[in-house]
Amino acid sequence: MVHHAVTKARRAELAPLRFVNEEVGMDLLMQMVQKVLDGQKDIREDVREIKTRLGRLETDVAQLHVYRAEQSTRLDRLSDRLERVERRLEIVETNVERQSQVSVWNRPPRRTRHVSELHWPRPGQDL
Repeated sequence: MVHHAVTKARRAELAPLRFVNEEVGMDLLMQMVQKVLDGQKDIREDVREIKTRLGRLETDVAQLHVYRAEQSTRLDRLSDRLERVERRLEIVETNVERQSQVSVWNRPPRRTRHVSELHWPRPGQDL
């Protein structure tokens, strides 16, 4: 019992200090929680910025795909125009003539045309 009485007496002496320590502990805990919340806020802001930048990158990539498709279309049109010019100048045989030949190696030599033999369009006439 003596031991128990000492313990109660000692607790009575330390009671004000325990209360102070509990307040200090709570303040410290609140500060730590606040730091965690501030860190979460910073992370949220960073994620927002990253999402915005990623959205811009996705838009840029999509625009590059559109640009590439436009370039492909332009090249196709240019190729068609070149084929028309070649046919007009009789520089290249038609697809039917190409398919009728068995092999490239069996092809007869092409006759080179002189510039004076070419039929140039008159002014105002389409190619």
